Amino acid sequence: MENFKKFTDFDFNIENNGWVNPIGLKQIKKYIKAINKCFDKEQNNFIDLVYYIYELNGLFKDYDQIAFGRVYTKSNKEYTFDDIMQGFGFDRTQVFRFLKTYDKFTVIGNNKPELVSYIRDFSKSKIFELLTVDEKQLEKDISNGVLRSDMSVKQIREYVKNYKALET
Repeated sequence: MENFKKFTDFDFNIENNGWVNPIGLKQIKKYIKAINKCFDKEQNNFIDLVYYIYELNGLFKDYDQIAFGRVYTKSNKEYTFDDIMQGFGFDRTQVFRFLKTYDKFTVIGNNKPELVSYIRDFSKSKIFELLTVDEKQLEKDISNGVLRSDMSVKQIREYVKNYKALET
Protein backbone atom coordinates (compact mmCIF):
# COMPACT_ATOMS: atom_id res chain seq x y z
CA MET A 1 0.00 0.00 0.00
CA GLU A 2 2.97 2.30 -0.42
CA ASN A 3 1.22 4.06 -3.31
CA PHE A 4 -2.05 4.55 -1.43
CA LYS A 5 -3.14 8.17 -1.80
CA LYS A 6 -6.30 10.22 -1.76
CA PHE A 7 -8.49 10.40 -4.84
CA THR A 8 -9.75 13.95 -5.14
CA ASP A 9 -11.14 14.24 -8.66
CA PHE A 10 -14.61 12.86 -8.06
CA ASP A 11 -16.82 15.78 -9.06
CA PHE A 12 -18.51 13.66 -11.69
CA ASN A 13 -20.68 15.16 -14.40
CA ILE A 14 -24.16 13.65 -14.26
CA GLU A 15 -25.08 14.87 -17.76
CA ASN A 16 -21.94 13.39 -19.31
CA ASN A 17 -22.53 10.03 -17.61
CA GLY A 18 -25.87 9.21 -19.20
CA TRP A 19 -25.33 5.48 -18.85
CA VAL A 20 -24.69 5.81 -15.08
CA ASN A 21 -27.68 5.85 -12.76
CA PRO A 22 -27.49 9.04 -10.61
CA ILE A 23 -28.04 6.87 -7.53
CA GLY A 24 -25.09 4.71 -8.60
CA LEU A 25 -23.02 7.86 -9.06
CA LYS A 26 -23.89 8.93 -5.51
CA GLN A 27 -22.77 5.51 -4.27
CA ILE A 28 -19.49 5.85 -6.17
CA LYS A 29 -18.88 9.23 -4.51
CA LYS A 30 -19.81 7.77 -1.11
CA TYR A 31 -17.27 4.95 -1.43
CA ILE A 32 -14.55 7.24 -2.74
CA LYS A 33 -15.08 9.52 0.26
CA ALA A 34 -14.97 6.50 2.58
CA ILE A 35 -11.70 5.28 1.06
CA ASN A 36 -10.26 8.81 1.36
CA LYS A 37 -11.23 8.73 5.05
CA CYS A 38 -9.24 5.49 5.39
CA PHE A 39 -6.22 7.31 3.97
CA ASP A 40 -6.73 10.15 6.46
CA LYS A 41 -7.04 7.67 9.35
CA GLU A 42 -3.85 5.92 8.27
CA GLN A 43 -2.01 9.27 8.16
CA ASN A 44 -3.44 10.29 11.54
CA ASN A 45 -2.45 6.95 13.09
CA PHE A 46 1.04 7.38 11.67
CA ILE A 47 1.52 10.90 13.03
CA ASP A 48 0.05 9.86 16.40
CA LEU A 49 2.56 7.00 16.54
CA VAL A 50 5.39 9.41 15.68
CA TYR A 51 4.23 11.83 18.38
CA TYR A 52 3.89 9.21 21.14
CA ILE A 53 7.28 7.68 20.39
CA TYR A 54 8.83 11.16 20.45
CA GLU A 55 7.18 11.97 23.79
CA LEU A 56 8.15 8.61 25.31
CA ASN A 57 11.73 9.10 24.18
CA GLY A 58 11.71 12.54 25.79
CA LEU A 59 10.66 11.07 29.13
CA PHE A 60 13.51 8.58 29.04
CA LYS A 61 15.97 11.36 28.27
CA ASP A 62 14.69 13.61 31.08
CA TYR A 63 16.68 12.73 34.19
CA ASP A 64 14.07 14.39 36.41
CA GLN A 65 11.39 12.04 35.04
CA ILE A 66 13.31 8.79 34.71
CA ALA A 67 16.68 8.60 36.40
CA PHE A 68 19.33 6.68 34.48
CA GLY A 69 16.90 6.02 31.59
CA ARG A 70 15.51 2.85 33.10
CA VAL A 71 12.22 1.68 34.55
CA TYR A 72 11.50 -1.53 36.42
CA THR A 73 8.48 -3.82 36.49
CA LYS A 74 7.04 -5.16 39.74
CA SER A 75 9.04 -8.32 39.12
CA ASN A 76 12.17 -6.13 38.93
CA LYS A 77 12.68 -6.49 35.18
CA GLU A 78 14.57 -3.53 33.73
CA TYR A 79 13.44 -1.66 30.62
CA THR A 80 15.07 1.12 28.65
CA PHE A 81 13.46 3.13 25.86
CA ASP A 82 15.12 0.83 23.31
CA ASP A 83 13.77 -2.25 25.12
CA ILE A 84 10.23 -0.88 24.96
CA MET A 85 10.56 -0.02 21.28
CA GLN A 86 11.87 -3.53 20.58
CA GLY A 87 8.84 -4.83 22.49
CA PHE A 88 6.71 -3.07 19.87
CA GLY A 89 8.84 -4.57 17.12
CA PHE A 90 10.66 -1.35 16.19
CA ASP A 91 14.41 -1.51 15.64
CA ARG A 92 16.71 1.48 16.18
CA THR A 93 16.57 2.50 12.51
CA GLN A 94 12.78 2.64 12.56
CA VAL A 95 12.76 4.57 15.83
CA PHE A 96 15.30 7.02 14.41
CA ARG A 97 12.99 7.58 11.42
CA PHE A 98 10.00 8.18 13.69
CA LEU A 99 11.94 10.68 15.79
CA LYS A 100 13.35 12.42 12.71
CA THR A 101 9.83 12.59 11.21
CA TYR A 102 8.64 14.33 14.37
CA ASP A 103 11.50 16.83 14.29
CA LYS A 104 11.15 17.57 10.60
CA PHE A 105 7.52 17.16 9.59
CA THR A 106 5.33 17.50 12.68
CA VAL A 107 3.44 20.54 13.89
CA ILE A 108 1.00 20.80 16.76
CA GLY A 109 -2.32 22.14 15.51
CA ASN A 110 -5.58 22.20 17.47
CA ASN A 111 -3.69 20.59 20.39
CA LYS A 112 -2.83 17.50 18.37
CA PRO A 113 0.10 16.46 16.19
CA GLU A 114 -0.23 16.90 12.44
CA LEU A 115 2.04 16.45 9.46
CA VAL A 116 3.12 19.71 7.87
CA SER A 117 0.72 20.55 5.08
CA TYR A 118 3.11 20.10 2.17
CA ILE A 119 3.90 16.47 3.08
CA ARG A 120 0.43 15.31 4.23
CA ASP A 121 -0.41 13.35 1.10
CA PHE A 122 2.78 11.27 1.18
CA SER A 123 2.70 7.76 2.66
CA LYS A 124 4.94 6.99 5.62
CA SER A 125 7.42 5.03 3.49
CA LYS A 126 7.74 8.02 1.16
CA ILE A 127 8.11 10.39 4.10
CA PHE A 128 10.92 8.22 5.47
CA GLU A 129 12.68 8.42 2.10
CA LEU A 130 12.48 12.23 2.19
CA LEU A 131 13.99 12.67 5.66
CA THR A 132 17.41 13.64 4.29
CA VAL A 133 16.12 16.42 2.02
CA ASP A 134 16.03 20.02 3.24
CA GLU A 135 12.50 21.16 4.16
CA LYS A 136 12.65 24.32 2.06
CA GLN A 137 13.78 22.30 -0.95
CA LEU A 138 10.97 19.81 -0.38
CA GLU A 139 8.38 22.57 -0.18
CA LYS A 140 9.72 24.17 -3.33
CA ASP A 141 9.88 20.91 -5.30
CA ILE A 142 6.41 19.85 -4.18
CA SER A 143 4.88 23.20 -5.11
CA ASN A 144 6.67 23.10 -8.50
CA GLY A 145 5.48 19.55 -9.17
CA VAL A 146 9.01 18.12 -9.27
CA LEU A 147 8.07 15.93 -6.30
CA ARG A 148 4.57 14.45 -6.02
CA SER A 149 2.82 12.10 -3.62
CA ASP A 150 1.76 9.89 -6.54
CA MET A 151 5.40 9.07 -7.33
CA SER A 152 6.52 5.58 -6.36
CA VAL A 153 9.00 4.99 -3.56
CA LYS A 154 11.54 4.06 -6.23
CA GLN A 155 11.00 7.41 -8.00
CA ILE A 156 11.31 9.25 -4.70
CA ARG A 157 14.58 7.43 -3.95
CA GLU A 158 15.84 8.59 -7.33
CA TYR A 159 14.78 12.16 -6.49
CA VAL A 160 16.66 11.96 -3.17
CA LYS A 161 19.71 10.50 -4.93
CA ASN A 162 19.70 13.37 -7.46
CA TYR A 163 19.21 15.91 -4.66
CA LYS A 164 22.21 14.55 -2.78
CA ALA A 165 24.32 14.55 -5.94
CA LEU A 166 23.48 18.22 -6.54
CA GLU A 167 24.15 19.03 -2.90
CA THR A 168 27.81 17.97 -3.10
